[in-house]
Amino acid sequence: MNLAMPFYHLKSEPFWELRAKDCEDFHDKTKMKSLNNLKAVVNHARLEQGLAVCLSNPSDRQRLYDYLVWRYFTRSNQQQQEGIKDKVASFVDKALFRMWRDFWELRVA
Repeated sequence: MNLAMPFYHLKSEPFWELRAKDCEDFHDKTKMKSLNNLKAVVNHARLEQGLAVCLSNPSDRQRLYDYLVWRYFTRSNQQQQEGIKDKVASFVDKALFRMWRDFWELRVA
């Protein structure tokens, strides 16, 4: 399992930003495909403010975790795990909408 791959594939997503170390290899995509190379070129990641606030709240963090497990790790959406309700999906959808709205408002301002 290559732990660098999610960071590599999600590096252009707008909910976070990878911050480079002082090196030219950061823009060379092939240099970021292994964990050691990723560590060599990336200093840290900066989360979008709305996501950071959501993740700092234990209740919201658990709801997001439950939703992601339900959405991506169940065999089918008909085999939903007990305890994960439509309310969770609705909450996450609304939270993500607010997060993206806040993110884009900050970028435009």
